[in-house]
Amino acid sequence: SAVHSAGFACVAAAAAAVATQPLDVVKTRMQVHQLVRSGEDGYRKIKHARFFATIREIYGVAGLRGYWTGCVPRTACAAFGGLLLGPLFEFAHVLLEDSERPVRKAFYLPP
Repeated sequence: SAVHSAGFACVAAAAAAVATQPLDVVKTRMQVHQLVRSGEDGYRKIKHARFFATIREIYGVAGLRGYWTGCVPRTACAAFGGLLLGPLFEFAHVLLEDSERPVRKAFYLPP
């Protein structure tokens, strides 16, 4: 049913958001700490943050709790998306099953 599908999709999306939260925090921190500056020759010099250095920095600043920063809003957003995706999947499934049936001709009564 659509309710079961919505519930399962909600739980799966929330679990995926929680499981990948530490990597998302590291990725976001790396994107923020990318430094762009101009060199003496006028060209842009880009310094990329390193993965393990970023992991050490997060742990040094906030400990293990730092990897779960923003987990509640991200999980809530993913769970809400799952609530929408479950019934949409069921609706698409119903449409596909209905399209497999043969098309019937209209029934007309003779005058």
